Amino acid sequence: MAIIAQRFALASRPVGEPSRDNFRLEKVEVPEPGPGQVLLRARYLSLDPYVRGRISGVRSYAEPTPIGSAPPGDAVNVVVKSEDPSLSVGDVVLADTGWQTYALGRGACSAQARSGGSSRHLSIVVVGCDIS
Repeated sequence: MAIIAQRFALASRPVGEPSRDNFRLEKVEVPEPGPGQVLLRARYLSLDPYVRGRISGVRSYAEPTPIGSAPPGDAVNVVVKSEDPSLSVGDVVLADTGWQTYALGRGACSAQARSGGSSRHLSIVVVGCDIS
């Protein structure tokens, strides 16, 4: 079964303040996870100030977001399907999945939410992890 993600894609580089015209909402098909990959569903997205530099195209420490791509963004995600033995369906992880509802991730995450807490998303954000 194909998963369709909604994502915001960068339509143009902002001049001054970003506006709605700089983005477009798209529907994209997310492939099935391959060996070592997981399918992630974003639950909470962090919109950090550094993204402004990434979408503007100004030369900096990081590559600019290509036109037509989702801007970067760490999200607290739920594992929907796993082909990684270290992660199970239902696990909660932090990953840079960008501004989209579903994405593929790779690798084990040491910041996986610990069971028994009522604030799992907070426990991930404090520790931090990148499984992309």
